[in-house]
Amino acid sequence: MSNPMSRREFLGLSLKTMTAFGLTPLLFNSFAEQFVKADSVASTDPVLVVIQLTGGNDGLNTIIPYGIGAYYDARPTIGYKQNEVIQINNTLAFQQSLKGLSSIYGDGKLAIIQNVGYPDSSRSHFEAQEIWQTSSPNRIETTGWVGRYTDLANEKKDPLFALTVGATTKALDAENLQYPRIDDPRAFKFVMHAKADEIARRDRAISAMYNNFDRGLSALTASDRLVKTSKYQDPTSLYPSKYGFSQRLSFIAQCIASGLSTKAYVTELEGGFDEHESERNSHARVLSTFDQNLYAFYQDLRQRNVLDRVVIVVYSEFGRRVHENASGGTDHGTANPVFVIGGKVKGGLYGDLPNFHNLDAFGDFKYGIDFRSVFGTLAESWMGIPTKSIMFGKTYETLPIF
Repeated sequence: MSNPMSRREFLGLSLKTMTAFGLTPLLFNSFAEQFVKADSVASTDPVLVVIQLTGGNDGLNTIIPYGIGAYYDARPTIGYKQNEVIQINNTLAFQQSLKGLSSIYGDGKLAIIQNVGYPDSSRSHFEAQEIWQTSSPNRIETTGWVGRYTDLANEKKDPLFALTVGATTKALDAENLQYPRIDDPRAFKFVMHAKADEIARRDRAISAMYNNFDRGLSALTASDRLVKTSKYQDPTSLYPSKYGFSQRLSFIAQCIASGLSTKAYVTELEGGFDEHESERNSHARVLSTFDQNLYAFYQDLRQRNVLDRVVIVVYSEFGRRVHENASGGTDHGTANPVFVIGGKVKGGLYGDLPNFHNLDAFGDFKYGIDFRSVFGTLAESWMGIPTKSIMFGKTYETLPIF
């Protein structure tokens, strides 16, 4: 017979469990209860998934103006030739790694919003990321744009109304609630599939420690129910991997399909986008990783019959310089394309072509669409919250993407 778990062992296990979820005991209890309820919930509410490409993706080598000669003048070694792209029309094309994105575009479910930015764009990773996440270019804010949406929409104060998966972001910072973060779905899986002897030892330890403390016992009960009822699985064969970005997106798809009450998810693909040198091959590789996973996520949502409930927005904190540098790479720039994907999205091109003949004082593209127009459109046209309610009383152009 195994020895009872010590207080130190129990506290260690408890902390690992809670930090794996990014949850307090109360939130862990709520999370468990929501998963239990999910079997009988058939939600039709809209869901938003925000994906940040962290590091500053080179938008000009993502959606390529292969029909414009000035593109090749600016990028004589890292530019893509006309036989190396997937054509959208006679001027624009997908980078050759983006076969999945091209397929989604062909389905009419991808909106490509060109030249997105804001005045006096920051070229600092940290500052630019915070600007996008808070939608505040001019002053520091304590709340994020998605967090402000939850302050208005989450009337029941549901702690699972929003969720961060494998990302560090201010986008979900809110005044009314702190939303959980799941750093690693593998830890989530480990917690949910605890062995029987581990559960028994935990039962004895927590019963001895908590006695009549209902909060601890209710968390224990809820976690046991979670173990018994969860439908969590590793990523299917749709995904290129069982780890990292694949696992994050697969986990989000499972949560949405389960009927979980979460209405907003934030995640990221980090690393590989800050291409200051030798960009030609490395950028293609990171775009391929992004593309394969995003297309798998799209197919996963469609197979689970929830694609019409979901809108995915993909952005990076800034684009790259128009001209390549001496190291065969690109330095920090400004305006960039943003992707919006979903079953109810009106696919197509939005905004003007990149203008190589009207650059700013630094030789970068001038933005054509304010990023707050994109987020404001998502808030108002998709999530049902007036743009000015999350944009500090201001309104921006509504894009006809729905």
